[in-house]
Amino acid sequence: MKGHAEIVEMLNKANPDVARLRDGSSPLHLAAEGGHVRAVEELLKVAFVNGCDDHGHTPLHRASINGNGPVVTLLLEVDADVLVRDFEDKTARDVWAGSDDRVREDMQRQAIRQRGVQRVS
Repeated sequence: MKGHAEIVEMLNKANPDVARLRDGSSPLHLAAEGGHVRAVEELLKVAFVNGCDDHGHTPLHRASINGNGPVVTLLLEVDADVLVRDFEDKTARDVWAGSDDRVREDMQRQAIRQRGVQRVS
């Protein structure tokens, strides 16, 4: 995936139920990992934002591991669950590899908000 949002849009229209790779990665995982904001925007129209691969990584984990701040921000805007823990018991905030502390702070704020929602339920 090269981040070509137009191609992603065409594929989504043709068959939004795209197959996963052997490691459980979805196209959304790959786009998030690669930092392809426009492709992520298109894939979010049909993909589950909190879907996990075979390592327990969500697209938010993948974007965080690779320090893709703009993708992390986009995923937070669509309410990606920052409380999901991978199979090593790490959240996306734990694996953030970027240099922008604001992104880490945004993840922390979302975690606090999501914890509050869980307590009420």
